[in-house]
This record gives sequence, C-alpha cells and structure tokens, in this order.
Amino acid sequence: MGKKHFTIASLISIVLLTVMLVPTSSQGADYDPWADINEDGNIDIYDVAYEAQRFGTSGDPTKNVNVTNWPVGNDVTVWYTEPFAPSQMKYSPRFSASGFGHLHVLARGYGLGSGESLDVYVDGIILADPQNPQGSGWLVLAHSVTLVQSAPSTSFTIPVPSAQFYFEVRASSVTTADVYLSFYLTWA
Repeated sequence: MGKKHFTIASLISIVLLTVMLVPTSSQGADYDPWADINEDGNIDIYDVAYEAQRFGTSGDPTKNVNVTNWPVGNDVTVWYTEPFAPSQMKYSPRFSASGFGHLHVLARGYGLGSGESLDVYVDGIILADPQNPQGSGWLVLAHSVTLVQSAPSTSFTIPVPSAQFYFEVRASSVTTADVYLSFYLTWA
C-alpha cells in the first residue's frame, strides 16, 4: 500500500473512530445545510464518508444553489369599464402577504377627465379565524390615494405589520375610468 493510500485510510479510520466516540446529539451545534451532503436533514456518517472519499480532490468550488425564497411578485390587473355610482365600490380578490416585509402597490387610472377622480384603498384584513384565510374578518385601512387627471398614477409601500397578513384593494369612482393595480411583495 502506497504512502498516499495509507494516509487516506488512516484519516478515514480516525474520522470514523471520532464519530463513533462522539455523542449522537450535538448539544449547542446548529444544523448546517452545507454540511448535509446527501440533503436528508441529518449530518451523519454518510455525509462524513462521502467527504472522506473525496479528500484531496480539487475542482470548481462553486455549488449549485437553488434559492427558493425570492420575493414573490403578484401582478393583478383590474379593469373597470362600467360607470360607477358615487357610493359603489369595486373589490379586488383577497391576497396573502404573510411572511413578507413590505407590500408595494402601483395604482394607475386611465381615462380620467377634468374634475373626475378615482379613489383607491388598500385594506388589511384581520381574520376572525386565522386557519381560514378566505373567511370573514375586519378591514383596517392601510393606505388610501385619490387619482386625478393631473396625477393619474402613484406608487407606495406599506410595511406588512404581522406574520399573518391579508389584504384587498377597493376602488370607487364617479367616472367610467379604468384602474390598473399592481402588487409586489418583498422580504425586507
């Protein structure tokens, strides 16, 4: 047996002996997903053996990383083409912003004439039953804006106040203007 093989065999023996003598629960140590080679949720002898077999090799140090928590964009277009009565409201569907940090909204009115306005309201929803996201709840006004011919669009950001947060947008108008609403959620 060559010196290189003897060194590798000795190293593997030392690692295996150390693993066998160390208690199985590592108190105070945090799980490191980069050390979990076979991605089974446990850092164990299989991960150590895999690393030991590849000891001394070299190559490209980059690792394929699949990022799954990118901010989620939710783009919703709501077109109102029928005339509004002054007290009439149009509602968007209910959306979840749970787990996010900020809600970004773009509101744009099309076809606003002189003296006409379009009111847009973003309501947070406090659910009566947190286990039923589509169930009943109480509306809390989070932001409102009025769109007019001279300022037909605006964008604004609302901090998401809690881990479980749902919202909807309502609009009222005294005109036949159309409204475009775009929502984007970000983590921070």
